[in-house]
Amino acid sequence: MSVAAFIIEPQDRDFYVPVASEAFFCKCWIPASIELKLQYIPLFQSGVDIQKDDLPLLFQELSHLMNWSKQNLSKEDGLHLCSRVDFLKTKLTEAFSEEGVIVFIG
Repeated sequence: MSVAAFIIEPQDRDFYVPVASEAFFCKCWIPASIELKLQYIPLFQSGVDIQKDDLPLLFQELSHLMNWSKQNLSKEDGLHLCSRVDFLKTKLTEAFSEEGVIVFIG
């Protein structure tokens, strides 16, 4: 299993963003989410719909996650997590340039 983001009912485009393998998500993302008391990121494991209005809080959580990873993960795991977060943020920004988009992350 893995965690990924994709657009629900895409209009003429492909959108698939790998976020983390299930093992890496449980090893790195979940402990940070618990310690930081994050709202959205723990929901990635079971799946959550994200709308444009959710981005400010989600991006804030992703920034907290990146900061946490730099202090609490090995260099390799931290770099991997941060590269995935950066890619996810970039792709979500692109996806929500269109109105009415819903992205499922799970």
